[in-house]
Amino acid sequence: RKRSQQGKLPGFEHRGGHVFRVLAFGQPYDKELIGSVAQRPDRERGSSVRFSSRLLRKLPIIVGLVMALSIWPGVWLTHSLLITYFESYPQKMWITCAWYIPLCVIALPALWKQFRRSVAEADRHALETADAIARVIDAERAP
Repeated sequence: RKRSQQGKLPGFEHRGGHVFRVLAFGQPYDKELIGSVAQRPDRERGSSVRFSSRLLRKLPIIVGLVMALSIWPGVWLTHSLLITYFESYPQKMWITCAWYIPLCVIALPALWKQFRRSVAEADRHALETADAIARVIDAERAP
């Protein structure tokens, strides 16, 4: 807690007992690192700290919903603008759908790459944070 108050452990939250939570930043998709400290059973002194991480799902859900819910209004708006301003553009909506929807789908590999890179960065930050916490409390990291 002291390190968090000094600004050296952002996102730290004590969850009661020997359980705590720290954020692992991945830009833009972050993870939550949950740690628990336990007395080592094989020694009289010393403790071990066990970590697990999980993805914060709020932003990936928002990105997916925005992507899914913006396709049809985009098709409709684009078609309406094209038939209004260009008399030679075909009046049939399926023609606009035939090129607009594939353009939206092209963005999916880029979004997937961004997601994978962000998760890898969050994992790297989580390992650094876990090592730093283990050093501060003078404990071994449990596997």
